[in-house]
Amino acid sequence: LHDNTTYGKGLADETRKQLNKRGTTESIYEAYAPGKDDYSAEIASLQAADIAVLYLGGYHTEAALMVRAARDRGYPVQLISGDDTATEAFGLIAGSAAEGTLFTFVPDPRRNSEAADVVERFRAENFEPDSWTLHSYGAAQTWA
Repeated sequence: LHDNTTYGKGLADETRKQLNKRGTTESIYEAYAPGKDDYSAEIASLQAADIAVLYLGGYHTEAALMVRAARDRGYPVQLISGDDTATEAFGLIAGSAAEGTLFTFVPDPRRNSEAADVVERFRAENFEPDSWTLHSYGAAQTWA
């Protein structure tokens, strides 16, 4: 599924392309409407189609709501999503349903020894840098 945005559809298109290239054909390739607060109808359709793995091209809020809706139905679909899911907000929204979710992302920049000083400065201000903080910090330094 994808949200029809440049980001989400782009992820879904590339994932589909790579799967197809390796001999796997997707069962469903559809857009969903972002911004809703209930995705139980979409999840029910996936469950009825016996979908075991869902790659979601979209943002963390919808991913969290979908995986939570799936778990509420007792549906153990494996959710895989992109780098936007690598946020604390995803876990807060999905709750325990987030467990087992997979996502693609570059290595955690907080573990890079060259970033240790910056990470410590953020933490000294009681701010835990999330997946995008250090990338944004680096971009701002480039422009400064």
